[in-house]
Amino acid sequence: MRVMTLLKSAGNFGMPPQELFAALGALGEELQATGVLVETAGLAPTAASPLVKLADDTITVTNGFEGAGTVDAYAIYEVESIDDAVKLAQSFLEIHQKYWPAWSGEVEVRQTFGG
Repeated sequence: MRVMTLLKSAGNFGMPPQELFAALGALGEELQATGVLVETAGLAPTAASPLVKLADDTITVTNGFEGAGTVDAYAIYEVESIDDAVKLAQSFLEIHQKYWPAWSGEVEVRQTFGG
């Protein structure tokens, strides 16, 4: 089963500590070696990203936007079950908790279809 996880910050917490990147890199290497991690990437800040929106029958484009709860990164995993994906998301957040205790946010775990 393929799932996508979406990492969302609860606000702007500045630059993550280097220790966080090192720990996440080690986890990523381990998961890639076992074939569980298919793809992962961080996303550009929303302030530097266009937002294309449809509302009231009108399409608008905003160059840069702000918002708490926006997606900061994603990962695609090949797992046996949603429970396995939830455990991966918990591990990811435990690393954040350990190396960046001021940060708060959430991970959506979504099964993909047709991929």
